[in-house]
Amino acid sequence: MGIITCFNKASLFTRVAFLLLFLASVSSWIAFCTTSWSYINSSSINFQGYGLWRICAKSGSCSLFDGTRNDWFAGVQACEIFGFMGINVAVLLILLYIFVTRFQNNTEARVAIIISCFFGVAGHLTAVIVYGAMRTSLYSTRDNPDALGFSFGFAVVAAFFSLASGAVCLLDIDYEQTSETRLMAVPTEYQAEQQYRATEVISHLRRKEAKQSKGRKLQQLDEDGEVRCDCLELSAWITPAVHKQPPVSEMD
Repeated sequence: MGIITCFNKASLFTRVAFLLLFLASVSSWIAFCTTSWSYINSSSINFQGYGLWRICAKSGSCSLFDGTRNDWFAGVQACEIFGFMGINVAVLLILLYIFVTRFQNNTEARVAIIISCFFGVAGHLTAVIVYGAMRTSLYSTRDNPDALGFSFGFAVVAAFFSLASGAVCLLDIDYEQTSETRLMAVPTEYQAEQQYRATEVISHLRRKEAKQSKGRKLQQLDEDGEVRCDCLELSAWITPAVHKQPPVSEMD
């Protein structure tokens, strides 16, 4: 099947979850790679911005920040990595679920998507909470005012979209199970109509077969009657002829 066909074949909940996960993945990538989780709001140090892996000023000069002995910041980096991986694994799984036949309508695949979504939520939320509370200890000076940047905002957005996607997948499983239970418990009007039509077709075929069988029997009886009539006519024709022959003495 084509890509559009597979996407249209998926349930409404699955398509909504896919779109939410796509937005969560884009937000997560932006938060993970950019250098504006927070910044010093002062021109004296050129509005220096702090990311997870680098510190950059607006002038373009940057310094690496990927390794640190600051325990809380190392924890933020680790949590953000887990959240980033969780969301992207969920995106991969939902792509397989929608577009690969062997994974379609597979409950285990949907459960794995939900777990990955909530894993991403936990990672991102932990990272933003800890960073928001502890960020000032990163700065070399605390005299200048600071502010949270757009990277921090995208991390929050990624957590929100991932949570929403996991919730929609849960609703999809619950809706499908409820629908199957209703179909098994109470036949719908359409199913009852189809069952009635099938019964009528079977009855018609049986009546037709009975008529054909009766016709074959009548035909056989007619053929037997015609044979008997032919035999009687032949006997009636032969008998007078035999009686009309003269005796042997007369012939001599």
